[in-house]
Amino acid sequence: MHWQLYVSFDEDAGRKTGNAAQNVSLMNKIALMVIKKNERKGSIKGKRKAVGWDNKLLCELLSMKYF
Repeated sequence: MHWQLYVSFDEDAGRKTGNAAQNVSLMNKIALMVIKKNERKGSIKGKRKAVGWDNKLLCELLSMKYF
């Protein structure tokens, strides 16, 4: 999991102070889980970028049932 967070979200790139590091890490883990649940083809990094460009895909991911 750490490798995917490092490669897909470049998690180790920035220095964060206080609770920011834990908060960002948690959000990245949630985003990784959501992206993995999506059945579209493509890499995790590619899907993450596509969500940033396509509001329809973003809505699709946010409306998925996870449990």
